[in-house]
Amino acid sequence: MNGLMRGDMAARTAYYNSARQNGWLSGDEIRELEDMNRMPDGLGGLYLVNGTMKRLEDTHMQEAEATPAVERMEEGEQEKA
Repeated sequence: MNGLMRGDMAARTAYYNSARQNGWLSGDEIRELEDMNRMPDGLGGLYLVNGTMKRLEDTHMQEAEATPAVERMEEGEQEKA
C-alpha cells in the first residue's frame, strides 16, 4: 500500500536529499521507505553532517573547538620545520 501512496520520483528525491543532508534520516531509513534492504555493515545507519557529509566524529570538531586557530597554525608550522 505504501508503494501506491508514494509521490513522484522527483518529489521523493527532493525530500530524501533534504532529510539526508540535514541529518534527520539515515540511508537505511530512506531505503526502508523505498522498500529496499539495509546497506551492509551498518553503514546505512550513519547520520551525516550537513555540508561535509562526514560522520561527526571524523570532523575532529571537539579538538578544533578546544584549540584556538592561531595555536593550531603555529603547531602546524613547527611540525613542517
